[in-house]
Amino acid sequence: MLKRIGAAGVSYRRFKSSEELGGLIRDDLAVLLTERFERKAEETGWSALHTKLPVTPNRLIGRAGDLKLLDEKLGAEETRILTLLGPGGVGKSRLAIELGALMKERFADGVHLVTLETLVRSEEVPGTIAASLGLSDRIGTAEPRELVLLTLAERELLLILDNFEHLIDAGTYVSELVAECPGVKVLVTSRTLLRLRGEVEYLLMPLEVPERGHSSSPAVELFLARARSSSDLDRPEQKEAIAEVCRRLDGLPLAIELAAARTSLLSPASMLERLSDGFDLLRGSSPDLPERQRTMRSTIAWSVDLLGEEDKVFFRRLAAFCGGFTLDAAEAVCDPDHGLDVLERMQVLVENSIIQPAAGGLDPRFRMLESIRQFALEMLDASSEADAIRSRHAHHFFDLSQGQHDALRSSRQLEALDLLEAEEGNFRGAMRRLLEEGRHEDVASIGWAVWPYWWMRGRQAYGRTLMEAVLDESADVTPLARERARGVHGGMCMFIGDYSEAVYSLATAHARLRELNDEAGIGMAQIGLGIVSSTIEGEEQSLERLREAQVLLRSAGENYGLVLALNSLCWTAMAFDNESVPLETYDESISRSQQFGGAIDLGMAIGNRARRISYSDPAEGLSELRRAMFMLVESDMRSGASFMVDLIAEVAAEQGEYGKAAQLHGFAEKVRETMGALMIPALGIRGERNLERLSELLGASRLRAELAAGAEMDYETGIGVTLDLSSKILGALRPSGARESIS
Repeated sequence: MLKRIGAAGVSYRRFKSSEELGGLIRDDLAVLLTERFERKAEETGWSALHTKLPVTPNRLIGRAGDLKLLDEKLGAEETRILTLLGPGGVGKSRLAIELGALMKERFADGVHLVTLETLVRSEEVPGTIAASLGLSDRIGTAEPRELVLLTLAERELLLILDNFEHLIDAGTYVSELVAECPGVKVLVTSRTLLRLRGEVEYLLMPLEVPERGHSSSPAVELFLARARSSSDLDRPEQKEAIAEVCRRLDGLPLAIELAAARTSLLSPASMLERLSDGFDLLRGSSPDLPERQRTMRSTIAWSVDLLGEEDKVFFRRLAAFCGGFTLDAAEAVCDPDHGLDVLERMQVLVENSIIQPAAGGLDPRFRMLESIRQFALEMLDASSEADAIRSRHAHHFFDLSQGQHDALRSSRQLEALDLLEAEEGNFRGAMRRLLEEGRHEDVASIGWAVWPYWWMRGRQAYGRTLMEAVLDESADVTPLARERARGVHGGMCMFIGDYSEAVYSLATAHARLRELNDEAGIGMAQIGLGIVSSTIEGEEQSLERLREAQVLLRSAGENYGLVLALNSLCWTAMAFDNESVPLETYDESISRSQQFGGAIDLGMAIGNRARRISYSDPAEGLSELRRAMFMLVESDMRSGASFMVDLIAEVAAEQGEYGKAAQLHGFAEKVRETMGALMIPALGIRGERNLERLSELLGASRLRAELAAGAEMDYETGIGVTLDLSSKILGALRPSGARESIS
């Protein structure tokens, strides 16, 4: 046989034993599996979309040995949780990012960094991981912890959880995550151990400092690399002074970088003098803290002490912000009387590495490292202006929310959504402050202004909880604000599938707002009742309520309310195939959405009309459904996009693609299950009817298999499959040579 193989020109390898043969086969299988996983990642696009590691601006200095050891520890098969320990400022986060970049090719789904520094409670960890993974719009009644476990169950991913020390109680969730997700490893940066079974620890020490009489070491190398000015720093006497500075700072990278930032103003010798005077400013103020942490506090205190008085005031006031801030916000909160030159103060703090530019948002944003922000908070709390600054912060974000009311209900909708998302940490902090101050009226006003954001970005559960605080009997709220808050509460309950609570809140609000003569509030409550009544009162009553809502809102001149009423009327009529709503109403919903709504409203309106016309013109209807889905995908409105997938699946079934249609239904339902709600009750009823028809055509067993196959697809894959199938069907429906474009 071997002779015949050789004669055929086929290559083969010799082996002398069964053990050697086993090794050769294992190697070949490893190559094949690697190629398969790489193809899978390329096909799904998940890795490209979800790998999240920042690009570091500077090279890593003095950590080659640590990097090698960490690589070995994390690469070991038995290591599932690796905790990178060390004092604040030692460079844990920077090293973790470097390690992630080194290892990202070894995980089929890459490496994902989740920053936890702005969190207050351990219970927020699962939701933050979900949001960072891009799952925010899927969070409805579904618990974030289950959502993350479901998403990562079959992934191969390195998850980096950065700044965990204040959230130790969430360690049990980390343990649960690695138990439920066999392909996931977790790298934690923390100042304390999580104390979990199987946890592997690595203590990161400060950079090596030079011995007395020497001036070369990784710490000195870092100082020279980060110095703002390098003139004369290579002279022997300067390097000796730098070496002593590094020794005084215990080799802590953050402290060294803060010191190096001052070289444009101070020589290394001058720094030594200042260190002698002010280094121990806070030593012993908190004896229960570890020695290294007290040293870091002293280092930050020294750096802040080098600032001018106005810079110090500005620095401590910035502590009110959580998750970053814009220049405008800093001016409003930190300089209400225009006594500070905020632009100049910002420049000073940036140059001294106390604040830094942050990615994200429409305007340039800035942030503090959390260790520095905590120091600023201590300064703020020790001042006489702490309450005033926090109140100004709350006032500013209250005003900002009111400014987004109209933007969310206009062509600036996506811009407003992005802004609210960027400022979410600040908004949550502001609303906590408002509730502490008993300003429930303002919280109710925020809810009335931003509820479309809660709906469109998957924050319904949070909105519901906030409105419940407003509705508490002890809350001091005017009748109008209370009943509007009740209406928002009912809407949030409806969007997460709690229909009984939704009916109670909406009906109560509707009745009381009538007594208060609030046409806008009545109309919105009426829309909510019309939508939810399809599951309780039936089709005709639902349509009648929605007709009444659009008449009321039209007469009141409530343009955005009319957009919602028309869209709700059309999707309900479309869901029940009810032709009592004329095509002209669908046309008006599109024109009104274009004129007074946003991209998400328009996408829903186009989808409603598209399905209505697809019965008479399948090609045109399918083309418009694709357009609607594309708009909703681009707007990151996953629930809306899933409904367009369902409607495209219906057209596919009508064209004989029964199996593929079932797969798309399974995928769409999985998206909604992940979010935790149907969102639009009438379409849920329609979906049940679709599955009944497909069961008759495919048989119950085949239908279950196809639905399960669809449910296995992740979001990007499912959208791609939908586009491919609809494109194939369009090719068969349209005349040869006809083309479609999505714009």
